[in-house]
Amino acid sequence: MDIKKYLACWLDLMGQQELLDQDFKKAITILMDFRHTIQIIKKTAEKTNQECVDLNKKAFPHEDITKIIYHDTFYIGDSAILIIPMPENNNYSAIDSFLMSIYFLLTSVSINFMLSICKGYIFRGAIAIGDCVEIDFVGMKDIYGTAIVKAYYLEDNKAQYPRIILDEQFINYLNAIKKIRFEINDDKQAINNILEKLWSLIERDEDNLYVINYLSELLLKGNIITKENISSAINCIKEFKNNYPKYIETYAKMENYFSQHGYSF
Repeated sequence: MDIKKYLACWLDLMGQQELLDQDFKKAITILMDFRHTIQIIKKTAEKTNQECVDLNKKAFPHEDITKIIYHDTFYIGDSAILIIPMPENNNYSAIDSFLMSIYFLLTSVSINFMLSICKGYIFRGAIAIGDCVEIDFVGMKDIYGTAIVKAYYLEDNKAQYPRIILDEQFINYLNAIKKIRFEINDDKQAINNILEKLWSLIERDEDNLYVINYLSELLLKGNIITKENISSAINCIKEFKNNYPKYIETYAKMENYFSQHGYSF
């Protein structure tokens, strides 16, 4: 049994149970759009990571530049699981690529989180790391282990409203990786830049849990998320509150998150 470290990102489409009873066709349409969004998240992260690898290979032709390979996306009903293998602590090139992969993943999730609100549906989720093993059962390949179970637990029990929770062990990894990378005498500034960008996408929410900050100034300054996106999302949240009074508390928490970042309703 080949046990390795993995990062798992579990994303869950919200509101499907009620919508299936109310409007079955609409529920399936939204589900397919959500799955398309997941593929965009994965492909965007892979594409930008490949571009980064290509640039590094040109800049450092004599170095072994490692590309991080995403595993196939798994779907369970209205949930999706993105999985990335983690590098060994002594493979510095792979660590750098992995950090960039995390950054691109968080960025892509943030963008599509906002866009999904504008399209009329919401999701929540969690990111965790841990031991996993690849399973080949009657020709069907799968991955199972701690990272997936923890990500599911956080999404199901802790997220509570549309947001992406980050596991404490994942945060500890980011804190430890700087020390690991600084053990060798290379371009520390480049590593600092990556980590600074990563941390700008992470914050503690009002319940002290770490979350992806999809309203990060970094995304706004880079025009990755626009003021128009935010304005549209706010209007859609208002509509959600009017159309789905059963979940008014959920949307109130979303309003509060936007308000904490200076956006009024």
